[in-house]
Amino acid sequence: MEIRGEYLLERNAYRAYDETLIFHCHHYNTYLQTVIEDAAGYLDVYPVLVDSAQEIVHHQLQQVFKDGNLSVEDKKKAVEDYYRFNGFGKLDLTSLDESGGVIKTKSDHYAQGWLGRYGARAADLPGVSFFSRGFIAGALEVIFNKPLGYFECSQESCIAKGDEYSTFTVSVSKIKRNLQESPGLGVPSTGIFESNKNSEIDSLAIRDALINMPIEGDANSGLID
Repeated sequence: MEIRGEYLLERNAYRAYDETLIFHCHHYNTYLQTVIEDAAGYLDVYPVLVDSAQEIVHHQLQQVFKDGNLSVEDKKKAVEDYYRFNGFGKLDLTSLDESGGVIKTKSDHYAQGWLGRYGARAADLPGVSFFSRGFIAGALEVIFNKPLGYFECSQESCIAKGDEYSTFTVSVSKIKRNLQESPGLGVPSTGIFESNKNSEIDSLAIRDALINMPIEGDANSGLID
């Protein structure tokens, strides 16, 4: 099974199973995380980064697998392919079961993107792959028909910190976490997307070109160079 979405011209948004996806490069993604991390002295920001991903992925994959006609193995393969398709890297969920497990990967968009933008990540900072932690936990919950918040995922090593692998450990949550199911697509926009009349750049042409480009993660690395 392939998990894919579609671009809705009337909403100017890419939709995949009741969630919107936005295509950004590693510069944007890592910079956004850096901005949020800058508030760590005032707020507990790391659960925000992880939990938001877990909430969205849990909701999205519930829509994907709601018919219940796929085996655990087939669900794992579909999730691995979807993660790769979106350019996040490569995951091997084979060894994970209802109690969790450990994943190692040499392809990690956020870690390798961090290296490309900032260089080596400071040793005293946690691994940078917060989205992947949430993605893995939320996906595993749906694969094994568990409620949102059942699993938690930590990162033990990070390519951005000089490690050979990014390593993630999934376990059953020992405490109750205040996770909220994603609202999905939400209220649609009523505006009309038009090219800027004060610019020579044809925004509509760029949008249409991107919609029709075969943009997806490499079959081997899972990354979009």
